[in-house]
Amino acid sequence: MKSTGHTVAFESPLNFEYSSGFTVPISDLAKSEMELFTPNGELCETEQGLIEWVYNVGTADEDVVHIGVSWEGWALVDYDGVFELPSQAIPLLEKAGVQVGPDFRPEPE
Repeated sequence: MKSTGHTVAFESPLNFEYSSGFTVPISDLAKSEMELFTPNGELCETEQGLIEWVYNVGTADEDVVHIGVSWEGWALVDYDGVFELPSQAIPLLEKAGVQVGPDFRPEPE
């Protein structure tokens, strides 16, 4: 995989979520960076790629997770690697030209 050059940096609370739904707070305000990768570093109308999410940037607890994404006709159709698509991934994908429909957006609180 190669970088598309699309990135986003943000600070947010960070939790670890178990498959049972139980969550454990990791940080009240963690620095994170997300970067979009595709097989050749370019974006095509129908493709699979991944978002590399580095969190706790610059600390001894820095770690990385990968979120697989796929789209068809520039519309997001699937993702994996996390329980729900992080809200910060939405502007990253949209900046790259991938439309994120309401089914992939967080529930309003």
